[in-house]
Amino acid sequence: MGVINHFERSYKELPKTLKTGDQAPDFEALLVDGRTVPLSQLIERGPLMLNFIRGTWCMFCRSHMGSVHRWLKEVRKNVTVLVVTNEDLDRVREWKAKEQMSYLMASDPEQSIIKKFGLELTDEEFARPAVFLIDKDQQIRMAHYAKRTNVIQKTEKLLKEV
Repeated sequence: MGVINHFERSYKELPKTLKTGDQAPDFEALLVDGRTVPLSQLIERGPLMLNFIRGTWCMFCRSHMGSVHRWLKEVRKNVTVLVVTNEDLDRVREWKAKEQMSYLMASDPEQSIIKKFGLELTDEEFARPAVFLIDKDQQIRMAHYAKRTNVIQKTEKLLKEV
């Protein structure tokens, strides 16, 4: 079975525990600069676009994050973007510096944030990408679970409402 088929099969089995309208769980993110930042601080200025990616090695995730980086340059609304992966901090830090991405990146090797959002992994699974738009009241305005994470147009529409 090819990689694409594995990804497609895993999405059919993905439990969608958090949905639009739910309260986002509290968490603290370990950023690549070494700071630990709570969700409450991430949503102070405005909405948070929380992205869970398979890893910096994933070509689909890299493409999505490049799109997010370009989109952030154009967006006029105060939105914070946080990317979470279960890769170790050094690897994530190295990739962010190399790619010069403008958003926040966090390492979650213990999967504490990943588990809170219902995206925990077993030994034989690839991480599943998901995108959540969380407003200043910690309400999930969008919960997107998909094999493709190109959700920028959907996010832009929702940001106009926030």
